Order: sequence, then structure tokens, then C-alpha cells
Amino acid sequence: MVLEAVRQVLKPGGVFVFDAIDTTTDLVDDWALLEMYLGLEVELESAAAWKQLLKDAGVTKTKRKESELFTLYRVSWD
Repeated sequence: MVLEAVRQVLKPGGVFVFDAIDTTTDLVDDWALLEMYLGLEVELESAAAWKQLLKDAGVTKTKRKESELFTLYRVSWD
């Protein structure tokens, strides 16, 4: 899993910033098709699933900023 790999290489006190698409938006299917067209792998996870993934990865600090299409996450492990 990506979060486990990030944790292993992140410096102590470092943060990992990423965004996740809001799977409830009408644009999610169009966005996913574009990403696949560009050759990228797409995995659509709900906000609840992200919350659980972060918990399972042992994330101790989380900040979120939501926008119309994406949620920006800033996470760290202490």
C-alpha cells in the first residue's frame, strides 16, 4: 500500500500531502476516464474509506481541506 511505503521513507516529522477525488461528485466518472486515458491507475475510494485507510496506516495527524472536486490531505506519523 502506498501509505505504508510513504511512511517508511518519510523523514521524522515529515508530512505527506495528497488529494483524493470526491466520489459523490458528478464529475468523478469523467475524471477517472481521463486518468485512465493518460495511462494512470484509478482507484475510487469514498471519504469513509480514506478515513479508515489512514487509521489502518497508523497516521497520527490529519488535516483536510475540501474543494468542489477534491479533498486535500496533509498527514503525518509521530
